[in-house]
Amino acid sequence: MNLKLNDAQLLVLQWAADGADFDNPPKDTFKTNAVALQNCDLVDLEKRRTRWSISITDAVEFYLQHGHHPKVQAPTP
Repeated sequence: MNLKLNDAQLLVLQWAADGADFDNPPKDTFKTNAVALQNCDLVDLEKRRTRWSISITDAVEFYLQHGHHPKVQAPTP
């Protein structure tokens, strides 16, 4: 498995991990990126009328802590 995330995706994932305030996203593109990450099964995103909620998957939580996907061996320095 090759999980390469760009800087914008990493920012959205960290924002989601930190509790994601959809009423005040840091950038206008965060909601769009959140939908794209949902399409890749990296976040669980729920949209009900005007209320959004997001949570990261266990694999993404691991990725944010360790810098690689749990199914991939850590890169050697």
